[in-house]
Amino acid sequence: MLRTHTSAHEVETFRNGETKWLLTADVYRRDEIDGSHYPVFHQVEGAKIVDANADGLKEVEEDNRQREIALAKEDIVIEDIPNITKTNPVQEGHDPVFVEALTKNLKLSLNTLILQVFGLATRGLVGKGEPLRVRWIEAYFPFTSPSFEVEVFYQGKWLEILGCGVVKQATLDTAGILHFFSKRLKFICYC
Repeated sequence: MLRTHTSAHEVETFRNGETKWLLTADVYRRDEIDGSHYPVFHQVEGAKIVDANADGLKEVEEDNRQREIALAKEDIVIEDIPNITKTNPVQEGHDPVFVEALTKNLKLSLNTLILQVFGLATRGLVGKGEPLRVRWIEAYFPFTSPSFEVEVFYQGKWLEILGCGVVKQATLDTAGILHFFSKRLKFICYC
């Protein structure tokens, strides 16, 4: 059986006690070959668990502040949407204030990463030196909520590059670490 996504390894990685991780693997899909699709590609998935208490919230908010300052200095245009909506809700049992801060941190972290990957265009080294354009879109994934897709404007069109969100509690439950992480929130991003 060929792996269609790296999410198949999430539970195992959490079960091993990892609190932040990245994993990469080849994945296989029934995609038609075109400029942005191929049936075999590399996928990267990562997660970070943050304590859902005052100290964890303070850590996330400070990281958000630093990332906002850094991104404000860059030539990047980010089209964003609300973090939490009726159609992209907070999971039952999660604190909406904390999820809002954590989702913001997820987006800021990924915007920083996207800038590093696609940033040559923002410095005039590629193309016409136009700003990097990033667009966030509400999405549905069975293993995250709230969930998002991200696109970059590349070679004259929007190109989907990743999906991400706050990992579902059921993932940790399945990993058998519910009790250990019962006071924690987590996010997972993958592309």
